[in-house]
Amino acid sequence: VFPNPVKNAVTISGLPVNSNVNEVKVYDLSGRVCHTLSKNDMVQSYQSCYIRLGNLTGGVYFLEINYQIDQDKYSKQLKIIKNE
Repeated sequence: VFPNPVKNAVTISGLPVNSNVNEVKVYDLSGRVCHTLSKNDMVQSYQSCYIRLGNLTGGVYFLEINYQIDQDKYSKQLKIIKNE
């Protein structure tokens, strides 16, 4: 994940080859889903995904990246720090 701390957008790299990100959920520290991004809300390229997070307030968040390779579904969790 870079940059981290995040200002307006973040790039998630190192995704498996041929992966297809379906959804990214953003959780606050209390575990509440505060933002959900669908496939249409992000820009995907080879082994990376670019998402805009400008609407979040400053703080610590957890990203849950749900992706698919062929018919198999996977999930990856990351922590980010959002600057104002």
